[in-house]
Amino acid sequence: MTKKTSLELLGIVVVGVVLTLMCMFLLDKLGYNVNKSVSPNKEYQVSYNRLRQGIVLQSFETGAKTGCTSGIIPAFCWSPNSKYLAFSCGTTYGNEVRLIIADVENAFREGKLWEEKWIWINIPLGIEQNDISKTRVKNLKFMDNDSIFVELDITCRSGDQASWWYTFDVVNWSVIEISLDE
Repeated sequence: MTKKTSLELLGIVVVGVVLTLMCMFLLDKLGYNVNKSVSPNKEYQVSYNRLRQGIVLQSFETGAKTGCTSGIIPAFCWSPNSKYLAFSCGTTYGNEVRLIIADVENAFREGKLWEEKWIWINIPLGIEQNDISKTRVKNLKFMDNDSIFVELDITCRSGDQASWWYTFDVVNWSVIEISLDE
């Protein structure tokens, strides 16, 4: 390969990288890569940026921000009084589900978005833990200011599927009610 050919090839690569970065920047500025949710009291906004793989919680009143990283696009859920923000970090494998529930005021005070909590699923009604291949949060909804409804889709290694749901007390961090629909 001649020196001229090498320089031409390098120029093409550099132009390609620059164009890619420009497109990413433009998509970011246009909001294409952002998933946003405003709290019911209109005081806070949480957003997920797909390019940066980051979650940012912002106070409209003070402009303060706090956040975390997440490689999976979350679905955000607010309590009616805007005290709690809940989100799941997507599909998990086996019997664990990562559900994050953040006390919004504490998140700003402590400078981090969440107290990381893992909910370990004890699947009832005859499904063996080692038979579960995938668990996905299907629905996340606050029932009132202190309890959240969580619905999970379960896929077994055999191909069988089930839906499991529970209601969870976010103040006392405990399960209120539980059910499995096969």
